[in-house]
Amino acid sequence: IPRARVALAKIQGDQQVKFSEVLSDADGFYSISAPPAHYVVAAKHRDFVIGEPVSVWLRAGEEESIADLQLLTPHRVVGRMTMESGDPVSLVQITYRNEKGVLASQSVSDRDGRFAISIPTGNGTLIISPPDGLMTALYHEIPVDIHDDGDITLEDILLRPLPAITGIVLDEDGNPVPKAFVRTIDAAPPVLTQSDANGQ
Repeated sequence: IPRARVALAKIQGDQQVKFSEVLSDADGFYSISAPPAHYVVAAKHRDFVIGEPVSVWLRAGEEESIADLQLLTPHRVVGRMTMESGDPVSLVQITYRNEKGVLASQSVSDRDGRFAISIPTGNGTLIISPPDGLMTALYHEIPVDIHDDGDITLEDILLRPLPAITGIVLDEDGNPVPKAFVRTIDAAPPVLTQSDANGQ
């Protein structure tokens, strides 16, 4: 596969730090020079789906390490993001992870709420991440199972505003407290806000 983007990331503890990126040549060949360390190599191309990353150890005294990468034939999943009223919602992020939890593809809904995402054959999960202030009306994860050459058209995915908690912050004498910090407890991540001039 020519002109595939091949990225080399260095393993540092539980994190992967991008080290370098190159394009494959007309024969699909690539070469990256790096100092001895533990790396992960992955490739992507707009016409294919990301395959499994390859773990590579480069050790002192070794001239090279071979890491062949495979990109997967894509299937298209298309759909539309709307509010329960039917209004389209843009900028909804759609992520696909395979059955091993590896990120394989990402997309985002356009101004008409429509999206298309390419995914490989097999089992996986679409994860819906609405913009701030919105949530999915049903599930934010959608199981996907493709074992043939077909594509999938989803029913409209409905979104709704996040529920709101409202109240007034009062002092011990019952007077409103302006500019008080209010936060949720046992929520990940916590939600923070500040009361207005009327303590609301």
